[in-house]
Amino acid sequence: MYVRDVSARVELRRRFSEPRTTSLPYNNALVRGGAWWCGVKRVDSLFLPLIRDLGIEDGMRLAEIKKDWYNLFNEPLSSHMSPCKLSGGEILLNIDSPVWLQELNFYKEAIIKKLSPYSVRDVRFRLSRVSTKEMSNVKCQMSNVKPLTTEERSYIEKTVSQISDEALRETVRRTIGKALISRRTKQ
Repeated sequence: MYVRDVSARVELRRRFSEPRTTSLPYNNALVRGGAWWCGVKRVDSLFLPLIRDLGIEDGMRLAEIKKDWYNLFNEPLSSHMSPCKLSGGEILLNIDSPVWLQELNFYKEAIIKKLSPYSVRDVRFRLSRVSTKEMSNVKCQMSNVKPLTTEERSYIEKTVSQISDEALRETVRRTIGKALISRRTKQ
């Protein structure tokens, strides 16, 4: 762009030489203190308020508990109880026999401790049929899966070793492991 007027040239030079602090330059990045700053937020910071507003936070936690059920509790315990409902930090567990109901009352604190990462603060037991249909799918998938080989484990560790954030490193580690296992079962 050629500008004949000298004062217009000086004004254009002044505009482009001083740092932009209030306006949005290209690709919506802000200039703060002379450095470019892109307003990138973590995805969970965007979804958590939405999930709370929709009232599905407890349902999502219950789904996570059901998914991890056989990792949290070993056999015979995991086959005689199943999570039914989660509401306000209290989980309702279905128990299949009065004998197991009596026994699990003694282990109530240990169960709460294992479920505390899912924001469970209290446990109630109910004598009812244990839903094995949805739990058996997870159990069958777990029983057919062969563990990762040492080469696969070393590949995963080598890949995630350069990630500094511990939570992200663990997520990537699990994702790669699941991808390797699913690739193995499809072949």
